[in-house]
Amino acid sequence: MSMSMTRVLIAEDDYLVSEMIKGVAESIGYTVVGEAFNGKEAVAMTQSLHPDAVIMDIQMPDMDGIAAAQQISACCPTPVVVLTAYETPELLQRASEAGVTAYLVKPPQAREMERAITISIARFHDFMEMRRLKAEAEAAIQSRDNLFALIAHDLTNPLTSIKGCVELAKMNFTDTASSQVDEQVLFELTKIDEAADQMVAQVEEFLDIARLRAGQTLNLQYRSTDLVALARQIVNEKQRTISVHRLQVEAAIPSLVGNVDKNRLERVINNLLSNAIKYSPSGGVITLTVSYEQAEESCWAILSITDQGIGIPTDDLPHIFEPFHRASNVTGRFHGAGLGLASVRQIVEQHGGTIAAASSVGSGSVLTVRLPLFQAENQEQHNAPVR
Repeated sequence: MSMSMTRVLIAEDDYLVSEMIKGVAESIGYTVVGEAFNGKEAVAMTQSLHPDAVIMDIQMPDMDGIAAAQQISACCPTPVVVLTAYETPELLQRASEAGVTAYLVKPPQAREMERAITISIARFHDFMEMRRLKAEAEAAIQSRDNLFALIAHDLTNPLTSIKGCVELAKMNFTDTASSQVDEQVLFELTKIDEAADQMVAQVEEFLDIARLRAGQTLNLQYRSTDLVALARQIVNEKQRTISVHRLQVEAAIPSLVGNVDKNRLERVINNLLSNAIKYSPSGGVITLTVSYEQAEESCWAILSITDQGIGIPTDDLPHIFEPFHRASNVTGRFHGAGLGLASVRQIVEQHGGTIAAASSVGSGSVLTVRLPLFQAENQEQHNAPVR
């Protein structure tokens, strides 16, 4: 765009200063399409005149230049150059956050004005392109997540039918005379039922991940659950499927009863154990420790998973619970999308709990979940230590 084709709006509450700025702009070759004398006029004239750039004084009545720049950015995006008698880091930061792309110090000189407007227009075009690409990316992600949720939801119906048929078949076998019961068929039906349960759990996890990506909260189904028994059940089931690793539960208490969403907490433990197994390719012992901690009037369940795996680099530790983040020492070596731990954190935090990681490369990792349970007096009653 040539200077003679560049249309400029001037927003300055002092008439003489405005005329001086106009003279400088016209001497360069810009076309001045209008002069506003307060922030509200600047916004209205930008909307009606569609200038290529706005030279905006910061100190103006009714609405200052930064507030006006914010409104222009929101309703009629246009390059804005702020005009000020002084500059400070705080002022420039506020101007940048308002969408301002360049600034001029009073009184503006022709060379500085030309440079500022050129820079402002170029930065504005870059900003608008980035905004467009971001909007397209967000739309694509939203479409993907919607499709993801739809597929996951639609998978539930056939799985429910499979489980119903299996249960009916098992009932029919149970009603048959014991001598006629085919134990092998019952065994196979049970395996089908367990596989269907695993698929249902995976579908539910997919749905939760879709909700996570959409910024939605989970609808938790709380019920009284013995966390020690749950930990032992999960570890026993997982141990049957692996041979290189040895899984164990350590608990100084016989039971630890809390009000939690059992299915989702089971998913949390399974996810953390699966990660410990995956990132311990040489095997070793993986320990799930269950304990509790009293703090004033509340009581907390503590679930810790300790492995002897490859560990997590220090730079990655603050980010491992962020969606799609994968540690630098696993990328390209282990499959994964980086959503498992983000889903785990979502479940834990919606329970009112926290999750933290401690690790060093080559020395394994410890991931610790803290969940609120009963009041202290009830906790002592329900969970006496083993003696």
